[in-house]
Formats: sequence, C-alpha cells, structure tokens
Amino acid sequence: MSVLIDIIGAAIIAGIIILSIFGLNVNLSMANYNKLFTLTTQTNTVALAQMMEYDMVKIGFHVPNPKSSAVLAAKPDSIVFKADLNDSSTVNTVKYYLGSTSTLAFTKNPRDRMIYRVQDGVVTAMNLGVTSLSIAYYNVDGQVTARPDSVRSMLVKFTVESPVPVDTSYSTAFWEKKIYPKNLWIN
Repeated sequence: MSVLIDIIGAAIIAGIIILSIFGLNVNLSMANYNKLFTLTTQTNTVALAQMMEYDMVKIGFHVPNPKSSAVLAAKPDSIVFKADLNDSSTVNTVKYYLGSTSTLAFTKNPRDRMIYRVQDGVVTAMNLGVTSLSIAYYNVDGQVTARPDSVRSMLVKFTVESPVPVDTSYSTAFWEKKIYPKNLWIN
C-alpha cells in the first residue's frame, strides 16, 4: 500500500513540475513576443523619424525665394514642401500624409494607418504601424501659424504601435522633434 501511495505522490509531483515548466514556457514566449514587437515598433519609429527629418531639414534648399514658396501646404496632419533633397539642383516636391484606418484593415490594430510620402508624384506607401501624425507650424516669432509662406519651423509628432497586441496592449513608441529648416531662415 505504501508503494502505491509513493507512486501516486510521485505522479502528482511530476504533474506539478510539468505544469510549472509549461507555464514558464508560456511566460517566456509572451515575453519574447513582447520584446520582438517592442523592437519592431522602435525600429519603425527610428526609420520614419530619420526619413522625415532628412527631408524636412532641407525644406527650401535650392528653391528660389524659399521663405515664401518652399512650404506649399501646412496642415495639422500633412505637409507639402519643395526642396532639393539630393543636392542635384533639381527641386523636388514632397508630401507626407496619413491614410485612413481602413487601408490597413488586415492588421489587428484598429488604429494603425499607412503613411504616404509622395515625391514628384511618385507615391511610397509605408506600413510602419503609424497611428497618429501631427505637425504644428511656427513663424519667425515662434508663434503658431497656418500660413505656408510664414512657416519657419515645425514641431513634428507621430506615434507608432505594433500591429498585434501582446497581453491586450499594443507596443507603442512616440517621436517628437522641432525642425528648423535653415533655408527658411536665410535672407
């Protein structure tokens, strides 16, 4: 009888150990997914930030009379500007804007959108998990302006989220920078 109790006790202990190992494996998998989505979100944020900053710092470069003609449209969620982006003496027209949430209906995140970059009519749609984009424009006195011909700097903000939630929340990264295109300040 004691042998039977020993066998049952060993089976119960083995079951507890197996369940503990299984639970640990599930927790490690969730942590791994969370780290993967966090890394992807941060990588997408850095890539978009570098691209936007590279383009926007050149606003007005090689544009005749850049103060009045470099920024073509200054809206809270989009921008259109002129710049010679690659120092080729060819002035490019560039636009950044967000698409609607329906363009990425195949992801589990209901807030993510495509971000579009249009350069001289060539549209590049990027699925980076962007959920918001806002741009505030400032004049020479540092006051908020909506007039494209008075823009001297801009505060760009955007949020990127993972396409899939981990533990019911989305991995999120936020970027914000005030950009002073030097060609808008030159006399």
